[in-house]
Parts: sequence; structure tokens; C-alpha cells
Amino acid sequence: MRIMKTILGLMILLSKPFRPFGLSTVRMMNEGSKVTVAVIGGGAAGLSCAQRLGSSDKFLPTVFDTGRLRPGGRCASRLPNDIAKDKNEKYSYLSKTTIDHAAQILTVPKGDGFLEFEKQVQEWEKRGVIKRYPKGKVCDIVNPYDRDTKKYDKTKIQIRSIKGDMYYGFNGMQSIPQAIKKEGNFELQQDVWISPSNGAKLVNSEGKKTMGTEG
Repeated sequence: MRIMKTILGLMILLSKPFRPFGLSTVRMMNEGSKVTVAVIGGGAAGLSCAQRLGSSDKFLPTVFDTGRLRPGGRCASRLPNDIAKDKNEKYSYLSKTTIDHAAQILTVPKGDGFLEFEKQVQEWEKRGVIKRYPKGKVCDIVNPYDRDTKKYDKTKIQIRSIKGDMYYGFNGMQSIPQAIKKEGNFELQQDVWISPSNGAKLVNSEGKKTMGTEG
């Protein structure tokens, strides 16, 4: 699953200046000359985008993410003791383990265009953010299809080892966005939803407006 091949999350350069609630007033004063940038989506791509923008002296990025507890997007994970949104949730065993919501494997695509990403993956591995799967431990389960009978032959199921280096998050795949967040110089707004309107409107999970555009 080539999760990092995803196109960078939608980045909106607002035509009007905005001031998200919770944004440090001191930071706004010290960096008032910078261009404010809204990055919609706190997945690995959106956080990487904000990290790159925040490393310059020109931009003041803020990431808006729908994640209730932490950012992550397709790299989001449910961790032990996470508080469920539904207080009446009956599946208590879900709170006793780490569960990846989407992506479970990270690979590095071939080609010169991914050399920088390859270096980043190596750095994550060195720091313990991700771990490498042992050789031969990730497999495809193949069920041959008989074109004559138009059925799958359950007696000929094959398990084929997948070649190449593959990685997993040390503490769930959320380890990757958490590492980017820790290193990034940007604001993060959680549990919010950006919806189209006359300008921009941001609401939290309870439907309350928390941000707008200034005249």
C-alpha cells in the first residue's frame, strides 16, 4: 500500500486573512508579516505540506483536521485507552489494543522521484518511528480463478511472499503523523470540519462555528 504516493492534501490560500480561535496571539504578533495558509486535512500529506511551509520564513500554516483525538488521515490509529466518542460503546476490547484504521504498510516506490522520501523513511526507521517487517512475513493470499467454471478454486489457494522492504508504525501507523507533527512549525486545529460557504466556515463535531474570514 503506497500510502505516501497520495497527492498532497488540498491547500487553500485564503483570499482574506483569518484568525483561528486558539491560535497564539503572541505567535500572530511575532509572525504577522507571514502569509497565512490553511492546510485542509491532517494526514501524512497535509502535515508534511504544513511542515515544509512552516520551515520557511514566508508562511504561517494552520492544519485543520477532522480527527477527534489526533491527526493521521489514512495513517490514523486507535490506541489503548482512547476515549470513544460514543459513551455507550459496548466493544470494550477495542480499547485494549492498537488498531490501524486504514493504512497498515508503508513502502517506498521505485524511481529517482522518491529519493527524498526514501531518506525520510530511513530516518524514521533509525529513530524508531517505524519498523521493518521481517523478510517473507508479508504475503498475498491468491485464490486462482477458473475461467471455465467461472469460480474460485478453494483447493488451490496460494500464499505468496511479497518482495521488497515494507514498514509498519512502531505504535500503530499514527506514529508517522505524530512524528511529523512533533517536528513541524505549524498550528493544528483538531475535531473540525471545513465546509464550502461564502469564504470559509469551520465547524467542530458539535456543529458549532469556530472560525470565519475577516472583512
